[in-house]
Amino acid sequence: MVNQVSRTDCHDAEWFDEHGQILMPEAWADAEAKVFSLRRASRTDGRTDVTLTIFNASDRDRIFVLPEPVTTWLIDLDSARPSVQRHLLKANTLDVLARSLVLLSVPPDGVS
Repeated sequence: MVNQVSRTDCHDAEWFDEHGQILMPEAWADAEAKVFSLRRASRTDGRTDVTLTIFNASDRDRIFVLPEPVTTWLIDLDSARPSVQRHLLKANTLDVLARSLVLLSVPPDGVS
């Protein structure tokens, strides 16, 4: 995995589908669409913070493909697995249980 993600690699806020692709306008009109993610990037005091919140409001577990650029992610929170400690994600996909959300962040040494 790449250990650096630059602020220029992503916008302030971007929405993605479960395949890691930009969420298209027609997807916003789909009342049945219940699986998506939001990546946020902000720069404060010369430091870039990048988070990815994955939402699975469906009644089935889903596998999410993480959007590019490929980077190292920490799993900070998994609402379906509250006892799991913060840890590094070692893949570019993530199993997100039904009716849950997962919050990921790029470790401070993984952002430039």
